[in-house]
Amino acid sequence: MQKKEENLFGTDHIGATARNIILNQLEQPLDGKGIRANSTQYVHIQTVGHDELMIALVRQALMLCHFPNFHDEKEACRTRVTILSTQEHNLKSLNLGNVLDVCPWKLQNAQGEVISCGNLQGSFVDVEFCFVELEAIDYGTYLLNMQQDEDAITTLFTPADILEASVLAELKHQLYQVHVVNQNTASASTMVDVSMAQQVNMVYYASTYTTLIRPNDIDNVNQYILPLQTFIYHTPQRKVESEWKKVSDVALKWSNVYCADCFPYRLKSIGVTKDTPKKEIIEAVKYNLADLTRTEHARWNMEKLLMGFRPLTPLELYYDEQLSVTESPLYRKALKKQHIHIDICSFRTLRRIDPDAIKYDAFMMLAMSEIMNR
Repeated sequence: MQKKEENLFGTDHIGATARNIILNQLEQPLDGKGIRANSTQYVHIQTVGHDELMIALVRQALMLCHFPNFHDEKEACRTRVTILSTQEHNLKSLNLGNVLDVCPWKLQNAQGEVISCGNLQGSFVDVEFCFVELEAIDYGTYLLNMQQDEDAITTLFTPADILEASVLAELKHQLYQVHVVNQNTASASTMVDVSMAQQVNMVYYASTYTTLIRPNDIDNVNQYILPLQTFIYHTPQRKVESEWKKVSDVALKWSNVYCADCFPYRLKSIGVTKDTPKKEIIEAVKYNLADLTRTEHARWNMEKLLMGFRPLTPLELYYDEQLSVTESPLYRKALKKQHIHIDICSFRTLRRIDPDAIKYDAFMMLAMSEIMNR
């Protein structure tokens, strides 16, 4: 696939640096060798401090780290984020959109005593946060004495010159990986390769053919044959580029980029990689389609929350349920303009209130191997 770059970061060199670190500079991917549906492992992101670059790294990680072993009814195997600070945490000042309004979080001191918390039970989000105020204890002492879960795939991000060399050496022995971030290198190019994102955008174009798929057939792979053939054989490059140019909202372009960024993680979660023979990838995707679709919805939830969307309140949901089949779409469209989206919910709830949306996620996963091999 020919590389096509576009400046989507504008002047946000911090964001560009964080994405470059997460995708290109880590010694190991955040999910290790991949997290399968039957795994008890989870990704654990730790940061020393909560400056702008550290939070940007967290945001980028949260766009990627969603796996099929999370089930909202069990509330286990969430991606975990631990943010350490020697100063008081101001949670409202963190650039995390509406994530903390929905996901489980707790604020604790160095002794593990909980100061405040939120959404600890019943959250459909597959990510949880722990904010630690160290007060008089230094970072190195706390990290070296921090109990590590053997199921955690832990990546620690730390600014240079914060931890002593001996502490770093010991942490590299204890943890999956430690990445030292040079705060003076926040000058990565703001250009983004959008070649795969353009193909993702075309999946939505071709997915108009999924409208005939009935809700009870959403998981039936055979129902997607016509849309897939349309995408594979009737999307010439000139059409791909012309449709991309029609996307005027940068946030929508980013949505396509974030979706494409996750493809390597998705493939590993079902036991294959981009280098696996294409036929084997296709069969693995078909066999694991339900898990992949559920995981893609979890990713989409996080993307929207980080971008400032929120789910409907119980009262808004109740009002929607009273509307007719012609009134409800208009109501939902009006809410979306206010950054309120009915599809920000658990996968079980999505099946009930908007099953048509699941078809887009399923179709995207089925088209994934074609996009990566173009």
